[in-house]
Amino acid sequence: MNDREFFDLCYDQYKYELEEINAIYQRVGVILPAQLGLGAAVIALASDDSVHKVLTGIPAFCYYGAGICAMVTVIFSLGLVVASVWPRKCANLATMNEWKSWRDSEIETTPIGKQDGYQNKTAELRALMDATCKAQKENAVINENRRKLFKYSVVAGAVAGILLMVQGAIWVTTKL
Repeated sequence: MNDREFFDLCYDQYKYELEEINAIYQRVGVILPAQLGLGAAVIALASDDSVHKVLTGIPAFCYYGAGICAMVTVIFSLGLVVASVWPRKCANLATMNEWKSWRDSEIETTPIGKQDGYQNKTAELRALMDATCKAQKENAVINENRRKLFKYSVVAGAVAGILLMVQGAIWVTTKL
């Protein structure tokens, strides 16, 4: 693998990590309404006044316990969603001024008609390749942490959904 192919590989990984940042925001657009719906359902079930008249003892404890646990889990899940999309400083290859100065020096040092790439520019290519690899490595760690937080958020939402089903099943038995 020559320098150019390795640079292309590193740059593709760098672009993938930047795309992954955007993908997390899209996933949050799906999970956030679902979690808010779970929270609304838990509140609706918990605010039913007729339940405390029918349920006593262990069924009442299970009903309200499932409701409290579901609400805590939904709040925890929402906190994880917020943490997964909380702005973080991602690594860039260079600042806009650095790109401009690099591009200006590239135009000045490359004869007209030879501006087709990295001919005889191995030092510049290696510097850009090093910056790309470093930025990709830093962004990969950030994205991995975001993915973990998002995954835990989905798991917490699923647990809240199960607790809501338990609470709902007990509620249905009070209406029979």
